[in-house]
Amino acid sequence: MHASHGPFIFGSVVGLLVAMHMSPVSVRTPIENAEPAVMPAEAAPQSEPGTVRLGVYDSRGIAVAWVGSPHNDLGAKKDEHRRAEEAGDAAKAAALERWGIMKQRELHFQGFGIYPVDRYIADIKDQLPALMSRRDLDAIVWMTHARADGVETVDVTVDLMVLLGMDRNAAEHTHQQMRTHDPLDFATLFELDPRE
Repeated sequence: MHASHGPFIFGSVVGLLVAMHMSPVSVRTPIENAEPAVMPAEAAPQSEPGTVRLGVYDSRGIAVAWVGSPHNDLGAKKDEHRRAEEAGDAAKAAALERWGIMKQRELHFQGFGIYPVDRYIADIKDQLPALMSRRDLDAIVWMTHARADGVETVDVTVDLMVLLGMDRNAAEHTHQQMRTHDPLDFATLFELDPRE
């Protein structure tokens, strides 16, 4: 594997943030009308009786937080690749190389576009009931395409980033930066080099 080009140079938080400053093709952000994520933990909002409150999130923030989280298993894959190369197991090394390229492509889609991050949310599923209670939510969903009267959306992106292990200040700053940049469209994402 080449030191500067291998697939195990996975998208870092810095790389994701720098790339957000590219000139993207405009794509609708899934949480445009959601209530802001920043609120004191002890203050649950007051809703009208019978109101359904849905927590929604920007998948880009979840991807960025996961990359820097203890749930990130990329280091283990990198070590496995190194051991396969050291053992002369070319087939296994090649399979892991291919996996790394595909994982980097997935991270590009997740970090810069609108793409599912269910696996990362699953890593913190045991902590979601407490978040729902603290934010007075009925459910947490990725996005809503339409909603009826009596349904509120609450942006919980920062909360989820923090649950993944990101510092709250860093999460708030990252999320604010993301809100100023539209997600990239599929064609632009497809053209990103997974080796960078």
